[in-house]
Amino acid sequence: MYMQQHHTAPRGRYIPFFDIAKVLCIVLVVIGYYIPDDSPAWWIWLHNVIYTFHMPLFLFVSGAIYAVGLKAGESYAAFVRKKALRLMVPYLTASVLIICVKLLTQGSLAVEHPTTPLSFVRMLYYPEAGFFLWFIWALWWMFLIVRLFVTRGSRLVLLVAAAVLACFDIDIDVLCISQLCKMFVYFMLGVVVFDNEAMRQVSRRASLCGFVVSAVAFVGCIALFGDDGRVGDFMPVAVATAMSGTVAMLSLAKIIEGSMVSRRLLLPMASSTYIIYLLHTTFMGFAKVVTAKLSLTAAQGELAFVAGAAAVVVAGVVLPVIVHRVLLRRYAVLRVLFGIN
Repeated sequence: MYMQQHHTAPRGRYIPFFDIAKVLCIVLVVIGYYIPDDSPAWWIWLHNVIYTFHMPLFLFVSGAIYAVGLKAGESYAAFVRKKALRLMVPYLTASVLIICVKLLTQGSLAVEHPTTPLSFVRMLYYPEAGFFLWFIWALWWMFLIVRLFVTRGSRLVLLVAAAVLACFDIDIDVLCISQLCKMFVYFMLGVVVFDNEAMRQVSRRASLCGFVVSAVAFVGCIALFGDDGRVGDFMPVAVATAMSGTVAMLSLAKIIEGSMVSRRLLLPMASSTYIIYLLHTTFMGFAKVVTAKLSLTAAQGELAFVAGAAAVVVAGVVLPVIVHRVLLRRYAVLRVLFGIN
């Protein structure tokens, strides 16, 4: 997941629908993170459906970008250093920022998952600032592992190993090992699929057919195996649902690639997706306080809830983009701290 930059494939071929898919996915992440206790049943169902595929989508795209952008001759040490600067330094920066905000506000405001001064130590081995940060830890390990497998055949073997690993319930929260074991298969699917030039061509040409088939498959999985939008942890069903949703979103991204909405809105947002991921909960927290004071909650009716949810989601998406463009990329030290090129 180089969520903070555009991507080029070998021979300089830019793949814009990857960036469009990332923007669509980060919006789903923000929507999925808003789930107040009094949410209407339809919102809970939507939340559960989003959670069946949105993080597998991010991981699949991350693996695909790794495959098409793999640089021959780059040393392992240089690769690790690059990933540390783009993933772990921003993780530490965001963690410190979020923990500080929580410590300063949790005495007077309702804060989800309060922190303590010890949180500054725990963040070094656990996503203490917010569990959503597990994704960065897991992605860090995925990149470090996959870079050791230098041939297509060895990466195919690694995909099989990742699929086997996903079948086991490994409960190791330290360093987010559990999430790594559960989600590695989606990253490796992205790597293996886009290792193949023929599959890259199919992904570019069969967008409408791919969308229809995968959307039907996704709806079928939810209808046949879903319980209030969830499909459970049975690995074949979970992977089938996640991948059909992933292919549907990638196909949709390809379909709208040339549209004005894509050119004017989605693609310009692509460089901010990592910043949105790091900071969305902070801005959503403040927006929740405002919407509560304005009584934009389910207790006031569904229309009020929809207005409040829209305000919180917009805050979680738009405000990090503004901070990125106005502040973070303007100063060299902030570019380093937030992994911005």
